[in-house]
Amino acid sequence: MNASAKPQQYFVAGGTLPRSIPCYVTRRADAELHQALQAGEFAYVLTSRQMGKSSLMVRVSQRLQSEGALAVIADLTALGQQVSPSQWYYGLAERISEQTIGAAAFQRLALTLENLPPVQFWRKVMESVVEATPKRVIIFIDEIDAVLSLPFSTDEFFAAIRELYNRRSSSPEFQRLGFCLLGVASPSDLIRDTRTTPFNVGRRIELSDFSAEEAETLAAGLPGERTTASRLLERVLYWTGGHPYLTQMLCHSVSMRSLGGPPVGGEGTTRSAVDEPCRALFLSRDSRTQDDNLLFVRERLLKARVDTTALLALYGRVLRGRRVESNERNELENVLRLAGIVKAEGGRLRPRNRIYKTAFDRRWVAQSLPGAEVRRQRAAFRRGLALAGGIAAVIFGVIATLGYTVLQQRDENRRQLYVADLTLAQQALARHEQFRARDLLRAHIPAPRQKDLRNFEWYALWNQAAADSPLVEINPGPGVVGAVASRDGSRVFAATASQIAEYGSADGRLRRVIVRFDVPLQAFAISPDEQWMLAEDFGPPSRMGEGWSPGSNGRVMARSMADGHLLFSEPFTAMPQDGQVALSGDGQWAIAFDNSSIHLWRTRDWHETIHQTRDETRFAALSRHGNRIALATRDRIEIWSASFGARLATFPANQPRAAHFCPDDSCLMFGDYNAIKLLDFKSHRLRTIGVHQGFVNSLSLSPDGKLLASCSRDQSLRIWELASATEVRAFQPHSITCLAAFFPDGERLLTSQPGADDPIRIFPRSAPPAMEAGDEVYAIAFSPDSRRFAVAGNDGKVLLWDAQTSTLGGSLDAGERVESLAFPDAKTLVAGTRHRVALRNLEQPGSSSTLARSDAPIMSAVSPNGRLAAIADRSSGEVRVLELPGGALVASYKAAIDNPKSAAGMLEYVVSNGVLSFAHDSRTLALCCLGSDIIVWEPAGKPTRLRPTDGSSTMAFSRNDRYLYVGQTHGDTEVWDWRQRRMVALLKGHRAAIKSLSLSPDGSRLVSTSDDGRIAFWDTATLQLLLSLDESAMSMEVAAFSPDGRYLAISGDDRKVRLWEGLRKPQ
Repeated sequence: MNASAKPQQYFVAGGTLPRSIPCYVTRRADAELHQALQAGEFAYVLTSRQMGKSSLMVRVSQRLQSEGALAVIADLTALGQQVSPSQWYYGLAERISEQTIGAAAFQRLALTLENLPPVQFWRKVMESVVEATPKRVIIFIDEIDAVLSLPFSTDEFFAAIRELYNRRSSSPEFQRLGFCLLGVASPSDLIRDTRTTPFNVGRRIELSDFSAEEAETLAAGLPGERTTASRLLERVLYWTGGHPYLTQMLCHSVSMRSLGGPPVGGEGTTRSAVDEPCRALFLSRDSRTQDDNLLFVRERLLKARVDTTALLALYGRVLRGRRVESNERNELENVLRLAGIVKAEGGRLRPRNRIYKTAFDRRWVAQSLPGAEVRRQRAAFRRGLALAGGIAAVIFGVIATLGYTVLQQRDENRRQLYVADLTLAQQALARHEQFRARDLLRAHIPAPRQKDLRNFEWYALWNQAAADSPLVEINPGPGVVGAVASRDGSRVFAATASQIAEYGSADGRLRRVIVRFDVPLQAFAISPDEQWMLAEDFGPPSRMGEGWSPGSNGRVMARSMADGHLLFSEPFTAMPQDGQVALSGDGQWAIAFDNSSIHLWRTRDWHETIHQTRDETRFAALSRHGNRIALATRDRIEIWSASFGARLATFPANQPRAAHFCPDDSCLMFGDYNAIKLLDFKSHRLRTIGVHQGFVNSLSLSPDGKLLASCSRDQSLRIWELASATEVRAFQPHSITCLAAFFPDGERLLTSQPGADDPIRIFPRSAPPAMEAGDEVYAIAFSPDSRRFAVAGNDGKVLLWDAQTSTLGGSLDAGERVESLAFPDAKTLVAGTRHRVALRNLEQPGSSSTLARSDAPIMSAVSPNGRLAAIADRSSGEVRVLELPGGALVASYKAAIDNPKSAAGMLEYVVSNGVLSFAHDSRTLALCCLGSDIIVWEPAGKPTRLRPTDGSSTMAFSRNDRYLYVGQTHGDTEVWDWRQRRMVALLKGHRAAIKSLSLSPDGSRLVSTSDDGRIAFWDTATLQLLLSLDESAMSMEVAAFSPDGRYLAISGDDRKVRLWEGLRKPQ
């Protein structure tokens, strides 16, 4: 140890490190963040707690200050939590202004802007800051995750940052403004509204754990000679994995214990000198509740706003060494990574370090699962019975109980895993990861004699996962290289490592093998006239062993498409998997390249015009007429002249992997890390088309130039409309990243997965069209045979759809807003509006009869057996039950409701906002009203009055009619034993008013829709939330099951009808 550095002064665990402290460890992120901000980029450092974010911020800000920039630090926790939007934005603007234009100038400015909304006020202050100084202004916003705890949404704040970023292209002065966001959050957390574009501005800076080389500076603070200190540090890193806080804390403890203790020397004493303080600090019984970092990890896992069972199940798979693919769009993975307990390594999730793996082991996972304490108490009780019984009968009874409990627990574990995997599958589908969703769902196909847990929700998800199925699959064999569609679209030329062959695009059948290769092929292209091909291979086998050695003498060759004979050949040294070839749109130019070189030929005489040795060529694209070449490197796009071999322009880019010229060569589309950018050569303006969640590695333009297809490391294929820069479709064609290209007809897409054995697939360009309702929907009903369903709403139009084909079969005009629909039989439809209940004969278009009419508002319901109709009428203040179809009066009930808004009985408020519903016995009738009581009438007996705790918005009877599910305006659903007049359960799964409740025909599932835009599936036996789906609408208005349980029709305020199918056949 350095004699001048006392151990208690050397190491610092937690907090922001002063610049002069010797234990600060410089990492790659220091240089990356400095370079990004110095270059004018926006940046963000979002990672788990105690990773050194604030210390990094201080170091970089001081360095920028020394270089002449204005570095501003704003800690959001200092603004408070219980504040209004105006107070929060004002406080943030004040702190930034005090460090730039001064407090007095800010006060004067604030007076002129006081009438602006909060976010506009803040944005105007930022504009004034930029105008007031010629220096670069870099604003560090620390603890950005504090916005997640504010009582209001800060989506506008991030949208304003994005707007300031976008203004750089039109206002050069804003190129001097930069932001750096730091905190414990993921980019998807920052903007809560799913309809708003996710926050994707700037460059992500990865703040990783200390590497062994980076941590060498810490050895100076450890006891002993240099060799001993290095061994101690190595052992520290063995436990901590380089985690900044854990490393500093353990180093500090080791150095403090050395004072007055025996000298550290041999390997055994070196281990004990580290292992003992490590156990005391982090691995003792109380450490998880005493150490700040372990407490943070524990609380982050157990109190996350996700399904705890699913989260711990995922972590448990990582602990057990199962292969868990990393995907940053997975909400559960984000929770684990922000807790700091796992890391992504080699595309897989792994435990972060040995301390976390030991402290949060499989036993801790089991004890932390929901219900673990109850299970522990039951186990303790059973053990007590066994000890106290003392006789064989008691022991045998306990054994029998244990056996039964084991079986029960096994079934319960299966059920909990089923629920967790449903959530994971739904999240995978939201990320367009159909293959992942299928794998999760397939795990719950029951074995022989095993109970089948699957219900409608499973089949609905399964069918959604299979919705984007290919039209045709082509199986060319192992080692796929790529595929190209013919000019007429009738054929596909597919290449593998051993051959190039021709297949039919309609049936995927092999037509002919064009050429076979003795050495592996790694790239190919087809000339526009389909007379010849350009190909590249690895070269002859290495004599040093099996396989092909990196950099061996490969070839670039042209071969005839007729019989495969050689037209041209040129040696080309390429690293395996790096070599690529491409042709210009007119076929006049050919290019071959890898990471280290690039070659360009004029194909009419195969004259080489460019031969360069260069570093890191990631991608090359030729313009349609071959006059321009786009070369992508790690941090830029270069535009070259093919004719002169000269560089024309250079544009900055972030790790581009794909590029495509516009048809007229006036612009270039390229992948800028996960974003797709369009660069106009004339104006030099750059605009963003769309954003993926991973590297963009493939781009293809439709023949008409209107659509762009992109593939990414996030495993999705997305189609964008260029004019509006909007996404029109997204799906997952292969299990990992792929390449895609449009067919010449523009109606199909050809996809392949290079290097894999996956089939080549052909997909339709467009997804099946959605069913459009025309206006907001208020009622849906299925025919008794489930073959068709009716949809109606605000515009008075009743649309009749075929359930099997999803095609419109006809329409009716009810004249005004339709609020209820029912099919008494297959040929009759009952439509209830605010003033009329009419019967329509569907076999005789235009014919209808009026069941009830009133100048005052009315509402209606039809019994499940189709024989009765109930009508509530404001003018009479009663509910009448009529026989169908004749309309004879069967019963009449008075409907006086105790409500301030309806003191005189059933007033317009009650009818306008109420729900009238029959029980499944077709005899019991219930009436509920927003903010009022519920009245239930039975044929014999007095009416039963229920008083829900809050305003009721909708209701539904259970299958046995014992319970009444009552949806509330605040988002909960109350379960009432209505005959006993008591609430027995409360279902919590929505954040806004419940709009409809629908029970499956077998009564096992309850589906709720809400103003929060979500659809929830509930198990009526356990009252457990099974699945909650976000359908991207402001509100989900109504849902209805078909009588055979096969379909669920749903509609929201987006005026679309969704028809989900849940087949009951074994898969």
